[in-house]
Amino acid sequence: AGCGPAPMISLLAEKYPDRHYTGLDLTPAMIEQAKKKNVPVTLGRFNWGAFAFSWIWGIFNGLWWSAGIIVLMLMNSLATWTMTIAVCLLLGFKGNAISWRSKKWKSAKAFDKAQTIWSIVGIVILLIGLVNYVWWKISVFF
Repeated sequence: AGCGPAPMISLLAEKYPDRHYTGLDLTPAMIEQAKKKNVPVTLGRFNWGAFAFSWIWGIFNGLWWSAGIIVLMLMNSLATWTMTIAVCLLLGFKGNAISWRSKKWKSAKAFDKAQTIWSIVGIVILLIGLVNYVWWKISVFF
């Protein structure tokens, strides 16, 4: 049996992105068609950019509903802050997969590059924030 244009491999790769899949087919045209469906490497990774910049990341990645986080942040209550943190965690863990399905990407390589940049910027900004917080706490004592 051949893999054809790889519909099962694509579904498995989306559901279990941390695994490696190999398709075999005797027809070269089917192999070429399957290669066009290549799946991004970053699909199953935590996205620090989506976590740290949830609503901005969401708008740039075709997830317009994420802009609702601004409203949640403005409503200063424990419930809305809990929901905000939950959405940020959701986007951190599942954002790459949601974005891959929601937005038309030029290629898997372009997707991986964009999400890697978002993650690096997210980590840098979170570290700067942490250093500033620690610096502020230390300066209070002096």
